[in-house]
Amino acid sequence: DMKLFIDVDDEKKAKRKKIASAEQLANGVIAMANRQLTAVPEGKSIQDALAFFATTRGGTAKSVYLYVDADGKVCVDAQIYDPMFCQWESGAKELAKFCYRAYVKKEWIESAYEEYLTKNWKDGYDYGKAGADGLILLYCFCDTQSWKVSCNGKYIVEEEHGLGYVPVNIRSVGSAPHIHSSVDQTSTRKFSWRSVYADDREMYDLDSMMLSIQASKAKEAGKTIVAGTFDSTKADQPDGIQKLGAGTSGGRNITLMFDTGKGQKFDGMITPPPAEVVDRFGVNIQRRLIIGGIDPVASGQMNQPGSGALASILMGAALEFLNPFKKCIEEDFVWTAEEIVRQFINGDFSSISIQGRDSKKHKFDSDIKPSDIEEKWFDCNLVPDRLRDETIELGNVISKLKNGVTSWETAVQQGNIVED
Repeated sequence: DMKLFIDVDDEKKAKRKKIASAEQLANGVIAMANRQLTAVPEGKSIQDALAFFATTRGGTAKSVYLYVDADGKVCVDAQIYDPMFCQWESGAKELAKFCYRAYVKKEWIESAYEEYLTKNWKDGYDYGKAGADGLILLYCFCDTQSWKVSCNGKYIVEEEHGLGYVPVNIRSVGSAPHIHSSVDQTSTRKFSWRSVYADDREMYDLDSMMLSIQASKAKEAGKTIVAGTFDSTKADQPDGIQKLGAGTSGGRNITLMFDTGKGQKFDGMITPPPAEVVDRFGVNIQRRLIIGGIDPVASGQMNQPGSGALASILMGAALEFLNPFKKCIEEDFVWTAEEIVRQFINGDFSSISIQGRDSKKHKFDSDIKPSDIEEKWFDCNLVPDRLRDETIELGNVISKLKNGVTSWETAVQQGNIVED
């Protein structure tokens, strides 16, 4: 669960109404963006997309932009980008320029930018030659004053956003900064982007090779090789011999007959090398992958004997591996929320109608004006499902006990509560 909120002390509770409106604005606009992003089969919610890119790419890239549509409604354009296809220039405090490369169908471009194509390209737009898969390379540019979309060397869109900054945030996972190199400045950048594969990225090729060898050996282990001899000068090959090879040469078994009449000789089977070395090496690789990655115990798979208390301790320690990714996603939501409030307060907006759930999961349906909110720092907590479920279950047990609908012994057993 994601909890996005503004933390205030007792002295500032008098302004809680404006702060509550700011929380509703951020949560409501994010809910609005999620509905837009998941309207197509390929779409994912903001949290799902951020979680994927943070773990697999080692960082995230996202943008948010509030605007007024043709009907006068305040809308949001929120995007989660694949960092691998992002290019940017960093300024002293924020991004100076940003570019994203996307491969899309012609129909997608016509649907997304129909208004601009109709207005600016009345005689039709030359998309250039698409690839073998029918995809077209599309460039999306953004600087401190405008955003542009181009394809085949021409701009489809050229619009002023007027924010005075680039409404894009790029964040890498982990604590390693970009360490400079006297040889190559770009090759060291990957070390500041910590994916789940960062500590064992060199092991996966070896692991794949070992699995291929093991798969081949397992396949061969299911075959029976039948070998024999016959003399064609005296008689033909015995009838029905192929039945020993499961009927056909492509069958599960292999039949091989040597003709001594032609000087062929059978000297016995070739003994393949033992598989123990491959198996031991494969186990060694798996151990190293566990050391560099997340232990299977995090999914409840114990690889050593022990009590339930030991399993709980090991599981908690294994889940610590996820903390850098969790922190990255929480900071992503903080930036998104604060950027939404920033644009709404400083933009030319009269009001916005939004729905959603607040930080306490209460449903709201509000009309908010810029004067109704106060710009404050946000906090975000991602609560793991396991911890949430345990808290709910424990609360239910305690409630039953207090209301006299269960015994102390049953509560201790169901809630795994110590007797003292």
